[in-house]
Amino acid sequence: MKDAPRCYAVRQLNPFLGALEVVETNGARALSTDGVNWRIEVEAARPEHTWGRDTPGHSTRQFFRFGRWSALHGLQQVPANPILDIGAMLAASEALIAILRSVADQLPFPFADRFEYWLLEPSGNPLALLATTVDARFIPRLRADRWIAETSAAGHSYARREDPAQRQADTTARQQVIHAAAGTVPQRRWLERLADGSGRPVADGSVGVPADAFPALPWKDRWSQPHQTLLFDQYRHQLAPQLLTLAGLPTGLRQELERAARKQAGRMNALHRLYPEVLQPKLLTAARVEARLKSGID
Repeated sequence: MKDAPRCYAVRQLNPFLGALEVVETNGARALSTDGVNWRIEVEAARPEHTWGRDTPGHSTRQFFRFGRWSALHGLQQVPANPILDIGAMLAASEALIAILRSVADQLPFPFADRFEYWLLEPSGNPLALLATTVDARFIPRLRADRWIAETSAAGHSYARREDPAQRQADTTARQQVIHAAAGTVPQRRWLERLADGSGRPVADGSVGVPADAFPALPWKDRWSQPHQTLLFDQYRHQLAPQLLTLAGLPTGLRQELERAARKQAGRMNALHRLYPEVLQPKLLTAARVEARLKSGID
């Protein structure tokens, strides 16, 4: 009996870019940032040998990018090294695509990256999320020392954000605010988020973190200084379409993000399949209609 496919989501972090949907089988996986276009990766053996050797080398198995797939365009195959078993890779990709078709109506998948690497305030409260993983065994491979803000302002409603120099200056300023809040000797900690929202330390016996100590977003978003508040208000609105892919947002915050995302109709339309809930459906409908009109789709 074949193992059931694993369907889950993880957060794209540092900088935050939204959700990444994942469908895995034992020999292949599909990744998507919008629930429509999927990157197909297939596991295959790569012989470790060089031409002219008298004896064959060992083979190692790894994932190779095999192509892109969507329901509209089908599989667009990426040329693979002929030394690989292309027939087996094609069969694995076809089996995976059949699964993608069957689980499309289950989007968005639940987030599975419960192991979180946080930059902390001197008090020990979480300040900014640096990395996550679905499996604690991967923790030693992950390295992230500094929080990075997204620099892109595509679709941003603030006119002055069209100035690339100003946009970069704001990005730098946000990073400086976070880094200053971490103190002169930054602390970082891996925490396992539990069902009640609290965080349990992964590698030491330190005291856990209560649920209400975590910020609602992947970074501290509320500040006492007006210039800091403005920087992060604008950042929150800039990334609203992507932030709406997160689960568990407070009602008021999700409503605010939906209003901000409405000003970026194209991004909101592209990502709406990954929204775990929509509180103001008329806003989404209007954004989708606008996006279709702008793209010339009837």
